[in-house]
Amino acid sequence: MQLLRLVLFGQESLTATKFKFSGRLVGRQWGVKSVNPLMIAFAAIAAKYIISDDVNFVEIGQVSNIPYHQEFYKIQRFLKSVENSDYYKQLILFWNHRVFKGLHVSVAKDSDAGDEDSDVDDMTAAMMAVTLSKEPAASGSTDQAAAGIASSTQAVAVATGSTQALSSPVTAAAANLSEIEQEDAPALHAGVAARTSDSEAPPQCGGHGCKAPSGRGRKKATQSEVTPAEPRPPRHATRKDK
Repeated sequence: MQLLRLVLFGQESLTATKFKFSGRLVGRQWGVKSVNPLMIAFAAIAAKYIISDDVNFVEIGQVSNIPYHQEFYKIQRFLKSVENSDYYKQLILFWNHRVFKGLHVSVAKDSDAGDEDSDVDDMTAAMMAVTLSKEPAASGSTDQAAAGIASSTQAVAVATGSTQALSSPVTAAAANLSEIEQEDAPALHAGVAARTSDSEAPPQCGGHGCKAPSGRGRKKATQSEVTPAEPRPPRHATRKDK
């Protein structure tokens, strides 16, 4: 509040009991007679910058990482959202009494202020209970997001043919995959069992003390089965045979 008073009416307005309200003051040149959400937001953000370690007043503090630009508009939007409430009227009245105190300025609706100290105590308690991060628009966005998630979940449930409520699309996909695995399980187990029985079948042989044929014997047998033996050429007749 004192910072805003300093900007509008100069340094003497902070210390002097009476000072010259000249036309060179910014507040006088602009015809400022009451604070507004922009002024309150500016004073709050400027105060943060003054007590921070930042050298330059930029959108995001280079040292503190304070998002000055974002928080300025956040405060402004909050005050705009409660513009028609009693809280907003009391807040503006509270700031006007501090910013324009002792000045010959026609402040809006200051005749019904009543006990100033009582108003200060009430407004201090009210401001302590306000959290600027909880904007009124946030609840609506959350409700819309929740509705969108619910609709997508129902669509997945219908597509998978599930009769139970699914908590999320990820759960639905897992359930669908589980059903596919259950359907393919019998055929998969049958194929594995057939391959296992073929590989574990004992060798068939006859005779005394069945022994598995050696690698060389199996190789020769295979070659004889694949390539038949060539017939021997007939012998030529000799004189003795004649």
